[in-house]
Amino acid sequence: MKTKAEIISDAFSMLLMTGITVEATPEDAFLAYNRLKDLMAELESRNLQTGFTTLDDDINAPSGLQPWMNYAISSALALRICSDFGVLPSPALTQLSSSAMNNLSSRLARVNEIQYPSRMPVGSGQRWLGRFRDHYGQAAQYPNTAATQSAVQYSSGQYKIDFSPYLKPDEAITGFTQTATSGINVLSASFDGNIVSLEIQFQASVVGQVNIVATGDMGTVVPRTLDFNINNQQQIGVV
Repeated sequence: MKTKAEIISDAFSMLLMTGITVEATPEDAFLAYNRLKDLMAELESRNLQTGFTTLDDDINAPSGLQPWMNYAISSALALRICSDFGVLPSPALTQLSSSAMNNLSSRLARVNEIQYPSRMPVGSGQRWLGRFRDHYGQAAQYPNTAATQSAVQYSSGQYKIDFSPYLKPDEAITGFTQTATSGINVLSASFDGNIVSLEIQFQASVVGQVNIVATGDMGTVVPRTLDFNINNQQQIGVV
């Protein structure tokens, strides 16, 4: 995983396509870091969860980005830095960045789940959940963000959370706690290195959360939340 400084360095390297050959100063790197944070905030506002680390504001901290995201973010950052140098981005840089960002957006985009309207009849043969219910019911929904995961009632699954991007360099987890809202049961929980593993069972058709708080040996406290939208089979179209 690249650090934020390496992402910025890659962006400056791409500026060679625009004819900028000057070596970046510490002031330029600081400005680029602010541009990077603005870029990542914009992506998050568009419901694109990249995993970019915001808990540690150190430019040398791990970025939290997966390797396949690096080029898209670096090239997009390079486009923004061009204006700070008073130059127009080259057509080649613009095209490469557009292609990479389109790939990133398509891979991170979440398709909205459409629930059957309450005025729609259930139909005969599909009342196994409630024999006297004639129409589909309305269920509470979490905001449909990329962080919300779908699950099926009465099922269970394994979930892993890597806390490494949120810890200081060389810091390790010493322990963690987890809590779950009603309808969700954590069957087992453990950690190996900086990865927390959970086995979760979904007992009710609800929306809920599992909250995990990990503590590092250098004092860092990292909260993470798993959001779940739990449907029964009837609601997600499985008869």
